[in-house]
Amino acid sequence: MAELLRWLSTALIVAGIGLIALAVATYGYAAVERYRAEQELAAIESAQAADEALAPVAFEVGPASAPGEPRVLPKGEAPGPSVAPPSAAEAEPVAAAPGAALAPARAAATAVPAAVPPPAAAAPRTYVPAVRMKIASAGIDARVVEAGITNGEFEVPKFAVGHYRDTALPGQEGNGVYAGHVSSISSGNVFANLYRAKVGDDVLLQTPRGVLRYVVSEVRVVPRTYMDVLAPTPTATVTLIACTGRWDWRLNDYLERIVVRAELADEPPQPGPAS
Repeated sequence: MAELLRWLSTALIVAGIGLIALAVATYGYAAVERYRAEQELAAIESAQAADEALAPVAFEVGPASAPGEPRVLPKGEAPGPSVAPPSAAEAEPVAAAPGAALAPARAAATAVPAAVPPPAAAAPRTYVPAVRMKIASAGIDARVVEAGITNGEFEVPKFAVGHYRDTALPGQEGNGVYAGHVSSISSGNVFANLYRAKVGDDVLLQTPRGVLRYVVSEVRVVPRTYMDVLAPTPTATVTLIACTGRWDWRLNDYLERIVVRAELADEPPQPGPAS
């Protein structure tokens, strides 16, 4: 019996040391992956900033009180600089024909009026990707990067929200699709609390040119193979997707998806009462 107890105690000590080593290794692996993801995101953001050549803005909402301050863009206003068509060129004075001083009537009859060019057309609206997403009710405040589809699988970036290319940009008519991880040691959990979002909540998308506000119109759970939520929409919409439900070890995936859909708001959010 004493020998058995010694064997059991030794086994328990070894198992405890193994669990501690596993926890340390897991924590170290997660830290390394987070560092790598942050470096990748920093490189992406630097490239976006170089492309836009615009200074970053603080994540604030409300109308701007001075040039350069961020503001919530009303519905229908593109998140880019609007270029007003130039006014029609003024007609240049017409030089009098020779002898006009002696024969004003004849000079007036022979003078050729200057041609007036038609007004230039207004520049088309331009849209830019979001750089950050905030949903206060769900505790979400995360960077947004562009993502794609590889070998038929949707890419979900690490420690960030992914906006799928070829879907609508902030403020643009159509369906902008965003996804994020909910529970991953190596990839983060930016959408872990997406289930807390409810109808009427604000979804704020920050771009280098301003902040746009969407209002949640629908929250539902669909099977993992349900793709109708990705279909285009006639209005400016965002669709946020995250895994939920039971984990299937055979598929190495969750069986369901939580889908939060929001529509572009008409007005900026009202400031809350002072605390």
